Amino acid sequence: MDNLIFGTASITSVREYSRAIELLDLAYDLGIRHFDTAPLYGKGFSEVILGKFIKYKRLDICVSTKFGLGGTWLPSFLPVKLALALKNSYNQESSLSENVPNRLPVYKELNNNWITRRQVKKSLENSLKRLGTDYIDYYFLHEGNFSSLSEGAVDFLQQKKQEGLILNIGLASNVNSILEQSKSGLDFWDTLQYEWESKTGSSKYLLEMFPNKAHFHHSCLRNWRDFDFPEIADEDKGGYLLARCKAINPHGKLIFSTTSKTRLKNNIISMKKFDIK
Repeated sequence: MDNLIFGTASITSVREYSRAIELLDLAYDLGIRHFDTAPLYGKGFSEVILGKFIKYKRLDICVSTKFGLGGTWLPSFLPVKLALALKNSYNQESSLSENVPNRLPVYKELNNNWITRRQVKKSLENSLKRLGTDYIDYYFLHEGNFSSLSEGAVDFLQQKKQEGLILNIGLASNVNSILEQSKSGLDFWDTLQYEWESKTGSSKYLLEMFPNKAHFHHSCLRNWRDFDFPEIADEDKGGYLLARCKAINPHGKLIFSTTSKTRLKNNIISMKKFDIK
């Protein structure tokens, strides 16, 4: 399962902390070793929960998080169980709805379009603290582009990569936004994370344009019920779609998310059934 990433965008919509940990445990037991989060997800508490989960597994776990969008909603000194209960009592919406591409980045200065060195530094420090780790495997700019970064922010990211605090620097955005950016700006990123877009073929175009970059695809299971595969059982459709995406992006990774342990298990087990070339 090296090419699968479990996304934690909706993990804080699980009302009980113990159930959230059980979901992450199941993903781990089924072979997933890469987990994706962001300060935006659950107002920062997705990172906190993931940090509790990886505490004794860090060397065995790959972690992606982001900067540029989001922040904490509740005081960081609250115990995670209490914070999760309070967050859900005040906000019944799934945290998936918080991942809105056109939301203004809270780390941007109001008087220009740059994300500053100070803002990236603060965001990274907060993420490291919430995750309880001393390095990030993949650190993504959450929406935006290379021109969103000040010169100081670029220098800071490069410096932290040289120091080993960040292992890979990436851009997490939508396909159209990435395609609109200059090739020279995209050259800065080690990894591109974007939605899988099968209808237009734009995802394949990005794969061909940057064959030496790591490509992380999400939304492979979007509208999975709408796919007409009469020969495939409903419980196997998710795994089949993941297998199709893997065949097109064999050297990259696929991000999927669910709060259902049954669906999580079905997707991973059924994916192994299909050998698509």
